[in-house]
Amino acid sequence: ASVKTWKEKALRSKGMSMEEAEVLLRKAVTIVTLGAISQSFPDGPAYIHVSMRDDPLVSSFGVSSAKSLGGGKDAVYLHSFSPYYFRLGRNGVGNTYTANGVDTGDGISNDAHNLDSGLVQLLAIIMRVNGLRTFRKLYELGSTPRDLDIAPSLFAIKYSSNDLDLPPNLDEEILPAMIRATGGNQWLWNTMDALGDDGIDGEDSPIPSEDDSNVILEAQFGYDAYEDICNSFI
Repeated sequence: ASVKTWKEKALRSKGMSMEEAEVLLRKAVTIVTLGAISQSFPDGPAYIHVSMRDDPLVSSFGVSSAKSLGGGKDAVYLHSFSPYYFRLGRNGVGNTYTANGVDTGDGISNDAHNLDSGLVQLLAIIMRVNGLRTFRKLYELGSTPRDLDIAPSLFAIKYSSNDLDLPPNLDEEILPAMIRATGGNQWLWNTMDALGDDGIDGEDSPIPSEDDSNVILEAQFGYDAYEDICNSFI
């Protein structure tokens, strides 16, 4: 609402054109959203929208790279799949688990929408992989098209269409390991639904063990990365 109000004021009292107001906002304002469920972001600011592809609330009521209308002009979209299970059926009724899909039941029971147990970790991974310290630089890299000398269809691994580096094992290994390292499982809304009946250390848990997480994160970020990440999120 404040962005829309400022644009109206700029047009009325400062004599700016709509294009001038939006260019000024793009240069001065960076907005990061995590799992946002809105489709009415005013054009102008440098938006970075972070969400999980298996979040039913964002799929239905938010914006994404696949459904960008209302997300703000030239917005950057960052996505992953959450590692969590959820029960099929409205309000969690039923005993069938699925992963990396779209919830047909009660959306708020799906921890793919949980800021503290996935979205913050995803943003931290992308910042760390690319050596970034500011969201403005993240926007600049994310909005800069990457020139490819090979057809995208020929890539055997995940690639980025912009200047951001995205690890090919982001969904399957790095994000779950980062959740373990940061203690994100402590903030789950539905621990049994998300992790399986035996919790984070159970045989069917989608989160790797502490030792496996240590190996994954050190392979990606270097020696002592796991301990460093643990300490930074305390």
